[in-house]
Amino acid sequence: MKVINRAESSFGGMWGLTKPQISVVLPTFNEKENIGALIQAISQSVEPAPEIVVVDDSSPDGTGRIVANLERDLPNLKLHVRRERGLASALAKGVTLATGDYITWMDCDFSHPPFLLPRMLEAMDHVDVVVASRYMKGGSQEYPFIRSITSRAFNIYANLWLGFAVHDWTSGYAMVRREVFEKVTVRPLGQGYGEYFVGLMFDALQKGFKVKEIPYRCVYNHKHESKTSTNIFKLLKYGVSYGTTVPQLRWQTLRGEL
Repeated sequence: MKVINRAESSFGGMWGLTKPQISVVLPTFNEKENIGALIQAISQSVEPAPEIVVVDDSSPDGTGRIVANLERDLPNLKLHVRRERGLASALAKGVTLATGDYITWMDCDFSHPPFLLPRMLEAMDHVDVVVASRYMKGGSQEYPFIRSITSRAFNIYANLWLGFAVHDWTSGYAMVRREVFEKVTVRPLGQGYGEYFVGLMFDALQKGFKVKEIPYRCVYNHKHESKTSTNIFKLLKYGVSYGTTVPQLRWQTLRGEL
């Protein structure tokens, strides 16, 4: 598939010369079943419609073609198709292409609900990062037992190592002021949501940015394999990767690299 770089062109559309308030980054690989409905739900979540940046890793199932067709009628939609693969690098690329004052990202299985965007935006008042949390009071998740236990255990582990009281280090669903990305460096510690998100959160807190968590319910889509599968072997793989990320971050801090 030819690499498409239309997302790097100027973005006007419904805003003219005005930047969108919110940009939503969607990293995709074989997401044809959900991508159209998700783009529609995001577009209808707040007014004006958020800018949507899709970074597609040359999905063989035609995800990129679906988005390209939608892009003709949706001025708030950008598509970037690349040959490179990797979730963390896709998120980073999407951030560089986004033009909104606030940047967020979602998993394409609807576990990060678009209807939460208005609450997240409202919560941005006087803070720099808003995290949708499963583990604070009022939050919950509908996930298989083994995944819930490992996720909660990791958050306890991360708080002990990193020294900050965060309820949900692996939420993966947050809204971030653009200024944070201009000052925070996320080192390539891994390829998944977890490593990217933990690194971003830790460096932001280290640099004194204000973080607020709001509760939400995360629902597992049984028909869609999420970025962190419940397959035991994949859980072990991600567990090792996430587990080594935390001491690496602490070591970088001790060496003055963060």
